[in-house]
Amino acid sequence: MTVELTGPEAQPLDILRTMIAGSATFQTWLGIDPERPAAERLAEAKLRVYVVSATLPARPFALIGFGSRWGARRLAVGTTDGFAYAGSAFLQLAKDIQEDEEGDQDAAFLAFVRDAGEIVDEILAQSGGDGMLRFEEISRSKSPGMGSLGSDQTKGEYAFVEYALQWG
Repeated sequence: MTVELTGPEAQPLDILRTMIAGSATFQTWLGIDPERPAAERLAEAKLRVYVVSATLPARPFALIGFGSRWGARRLAVGTTDGFAYAGSAFLQLAKDIQEDEEGDQDAAFLAFVRDAGEIVDEILAQSGGDGMLRFEEISRSKSPGMGSLGSDQTKGEYAFVEYALQWG
């Protein structure tokens, strides 16, 4: 079932999904051909940005969800309209890590960390743009790390990192 994310609480997650999907680095992770039209690349990438998933999706993916901060502040004293919303969300990035010919995962892990930083930079470059969230702060809430899971979709070694995002 598809639910349209509208309203002041849910719409920011849909905007964040669009911002992540618009990242050229994220699209590269997904193997999307950069020669395809921008709208097609964005639509395909959005399918791999999940909102608070109960099951772990196949990697690579971005997982986003609600943070604890949310509120509305009146823009001008004495008016009945004109509120600005602010809130928080989280972003988790995860990608499979392959060993090189010598059985070393260090280079792949460091490439993941580099790419995660580039994705954040590409999201920040969109911040405050027309129809986009304006970020006040992005900080890492979980350091980059490695994991291993055993289900069919998520079997194998992978790298992950999680960020806290404040928008307003």
